[in-house]
Amino acid sequence: WNEFLIGPKRNALKPDELITGATWPAIKGAGSFSKVGTRNAMVIAVVGLCLVLDQERRQIRVALGSVGPTIIRARDAEQLAGDALSAGKPIDVAEFAEHVAGAAKPIDDVRGTADYRRHACRVLAARAVNWALSSG
Repeated sequence: WNEFLIGPKRNALKPDELITGATWPAIKGAGSFSKVGTRNAMVIAVVGLCLVLDQERRQIRVALGSVGPTIIRARDAEQLAGDALSAGKPIDVAEFAEHVAGAAKPIDDVRGTADYRRHACRVLAARAVNWALSSG
């Protein structure tokens, strides 16, 4: 995705190319998508967060939407969580959420300020990781 999504409403697809499918391996573990927006459906999100707990690899992956020009992975938060899971230690949820917020590159616009978007990233990250860990 990092090579395919190259900017707002832009991708690397050439005029003569067509996507006919996409595949990726199934992951054992909890996953969630959450967003902040003015309505539940058909609305541009102020913040979107996708989190996957990969139990077999002892990793957590986090992707953020609407807080940068393209989807952003929260790599520092992923590393923090992975280190804790590999060591059999609990994840520091507040620190994890702070790292997720730190990955965001938000702007101020009519839907929300950059500060509000970072705050929403923290809240969604804490909720998502707590839910994933309690789900199993």
